[in-house]
Amino acid sequence: MSKSIKNFRLSICIIILLNSSIYGTAQSAYQYLDSASVAYCRGNIRHSIVYLEQFIKKFPESVLIDEVKFRVGELYQELRDYSNAILTLKSVLTLKEKNSEKSYEDFDEGIKYQPDFGAIILYFGEYRCPAIVKSEGLKALKYKACAELYEIYLHKQEFDSSIYYLNIANRNFFPNTGCGNGNAIIETQIALKFADVYLLKADTIGAIKHLFPVFFYQEGRICENARDLLGDLLKKSYSKERRNQILDQAISKVRLLKTVHDGEVYYEPYFSIFDTELNLWGENNRTVEEFQS
Repeated sequence: MSKSIKNFRLSICIIILLNSSIYGTAQSAYQYLDSASVAYCRGNIRHSIVYLEQFIKKFPESVLIDEVKFRVGELYQELRDYSNAILTLKSVLTLKEKNSEKSYEDFDEGIKYQPDFGAIILYFGEYRCPAIVKSEGLKALKYKACAELYEIYLHKQEFDSSIYYLNIANRNFFPNTGCGNGNAIIETQIALKFADVYLLKADTIGAIKHLFPVFFYQEGRICENARDLLGDLLKKSYSKERRNQILDQAISKVRLLKTVHDGEVYYEPYFSIFDTELNLWGENNRTVEEFQS
């Protein structure tokens, strides 16, 4: 036997031994996540769920456990298995914030797993799949879980439950972007969701009350959609004469409210209409004019 063949066989033996030590009989954490990602790429959602649920059982202290639980809930919803989706997503809302900083060292062996960047997994060079689990803060996960529950209950036509979880998302887990324009877009998205469910309940006034606070936002097409919808609802619900009466009654109760701009204190005139505070001196003047038209 030639020396080159012996060296080749030795190399094969070393590779097999290394694979046994790395993978062994018990899969490591990243393998479950990779397997779940590949199964999802292949369109096998149920197999993907199996891998993720095995991950939850075997690695309950993982830095990604919250994200995995949420993803399982999403996948159950995708399968329209609403009972399991609701159970899983509600469990996400009870999760507690971890004290320790997240570390992804466990995912640095073999195949790189970079959840912060929505990693692309190279699975033995055969598949190219986006990572099914991405690193997110717990508050963001809870906001998304509430949004998913809203959609599920909307589909089930359980409108009060749908409104309940949308309220929780908005009040407790609003994803503040740190940017006025970004927040305006999210507020408008939420307002449109409220409007959708109230209109399905045949409660036009409820829809109007949620659309009014975002009526003067100018950030993109979604804000235009909210303004158009509110304008249509007002015109269908009230005559021009009645709209003017409502506006006159609101303005008759105008009051001065203390406001602070750039460190300066002002007292500005506000009035309330459909549970929304409007400033007579601010950009809301356009809201008043369009309400009258």
